[in-house]
Amino acid sequence: MSMSQNHMAEFEQACRAQGLKVTHQRVEVYKAIHKASDHPSVEDIYAIVKKRIPSISLDTVYRTVDTFEKLGLVSRFQAPDGRYRFDTNVEAHQHLVCANCGKIEDIHWSGLEQLTVPRVTGWSDLALASVEIRGLCQDCRRG
Repeated sequence: MSMSQNHMAEFEQACRAQGLKVTHQRVEVYKAIHKASDHPSVEDIYAIVKKRIPSISLDTVYRTVDTFEKLGLVSRFQAPDGRYRFDTNVEAHQHLVCANCGKIEDIHWSGLEQLTVPRVTGWSDLALASVEIRGLCQDCRRG
């Protein structure tokens, strides 16, 4: 997936609107997340960015991803392997997760928006946050 100029312009505009400088390191971290189709972990992002910026530290990547999440530039979810994964798709969507290899893909399920969250005694402001649909990916189904 190529990084469109429009998407990059939106990223830069969102950073500047929040008073965040658009540094080379931030751009490379964001590109690594955006280009990865597998919802990378911070360690995965670090490995990608380290190839382009050998001097970058894992701590810098952690702080950058955390900042992006706080600004709403990336979304975070916990994958079945227990690691947090990141995505530049911040729109409401669900995930398909392969029960065999752990592959993760986005899926948009408009019917989910029709669901009503049940009332639970002692709780308020409940909202449907995320849904994970498990199955076998095409590669694992073939194998």
